[in-house]
Amino acid sequence: MKCEKYITGKFALNIHHPEDNNEPTGDWHGYIWDNITELPNNKITYAGEGFNINTFPIWGDFGIYDDINNFSKKGIIIKEKNVFVADYYRAILDLIYYNLFNNDNLLGLNCITYDHLDNYKQINIIFDKVKLLNNINEKQCVNLKNWILSEKKYFLQRI
Repeated sequence: MKCEKYITGKFALNIHHPEDNNEPTGDWHGYIWDNITELPNNKITYAGEGFNINTFPIWGDFGIYDDINNFSKKGIIIKEKNVFVADYYRAILDLIYYNLFNNDNLLGLNCITYDHLDNYKQINIIFDKVKLLNNINEKQCVNLKNWILSEKKYFLQRI
């Protein structure tokens, strides 16, 4: 099934996936979902064709999966055939993309890898994927490099 849109950003970072051993444990705050009773929902951040975040040309379907069963178990009314969600990696990448191209900085994302990822192997997945960002100007490039250095510093302080 082709994914045309998916839940991303802070909403995706606040979905707990206890059945997935490969998913980082994150900094889960489920209250962000408290008033969501049906999907789709205009309160949720979506990415894909026609949305403010469209990273399909950069990362394709990397980190996107159908999580309809998880939402159904929680009693959320589903009005679509699928509920695609960004995993923690893709949600972080989408936030980097959005902030870099819309806010021209990554200040609001300090410690995001520290908060949502468990180890350096997971953090390196983010660092490897951001290398695929193209069409960034010099200021964005400097901001991205500084953000990466900052995230590495936070990780080293953690161990």
